[in-house]
Amino acid sequence: MSLKPNTSRLLLFLTIDTWMEMNSQTLEMLLPDLTKSGIRSLLTYCQNMSWIKIDVLDGKKRVYLTNYGKKELELQFPVFSLKVDQWQGEWELVMFLTPPKTDPQFRFLRNYLLARQGCAISRGNYLIPSYMAGQLVEDVYQSYRKSVMIFSIKKWVFGDEKTYLSDHYHLSDLADSYSGASNEINELLNKKNEGSFANDQQKKSFFSVFNRLVSTIQKDSGMLHYYFPEVKGGLNLLSSLKLLL
Repeated sequence: MSLKPNTSRLLLFLTIDTWMEMNSQTLEMLLPDLTKSGIRSLLTYCQNMSWIKIDVLDGKKRVYLTNYGKKELELQFPVFSLKVDQWQGEWELVMFLTPPKTDPQFRFLRNYLLARQGCAISRGNYLIPSYMAGQLVEDVYQSYRKSVMIFSIKKWVFGDEKTYLSDHYHLSDLADSYSGASNEINELLNKKNEGSFANDQQKKSFFSVFNRLVSTIQKDSGMLHYYFPEVKGGLNLLSSLKLLL
């Protein structure tokens, strides 16, 4: 089940801190297309799903992301998985052999691999990043015995790995999107520090960059930190964005 846009925005923003004070101004900046009753309904829904917890400290309401909420974000956005953060460029190569009678075109297996960031490098040969390959061998064992072979790849011996994978996973475009968001956030922070960041302008500018950042995070396969370590990723930029509030 895919998260609705406003649910994604709320949960994503809560990843950057232990908790967030629930004041109307912050929530309206995060969710400008919702009415106050709509915001209350969203908070109630997320709390009923056990994704967030709302409590009171020193007379102030606060909200934080639960472990269930973190797990839901991992399911929706691969980049938030701890396995992705620890990934060091290891791959699994799946080689198709003789198709089984149950899947004569390997259609189910192809869809399985594509859903896990699989990359078709040639006919019948797929690369899948190791952080997405947890159940691969067990699942293949059930339906594709004698139909496929799987190899672990720790090091590329020949061929330009970064160029090939960057083209396939659009990593350069992703890096450009993150860099653009980073530059815009820095400009807005400078305006705020100079005192030229009016409240109405602040709300519009904040949501504009926040919304594009969420869209970029949705496209992030989780490989950027390894192939473009110099680029600030989604979590880093969300933390910078919070300084605008």
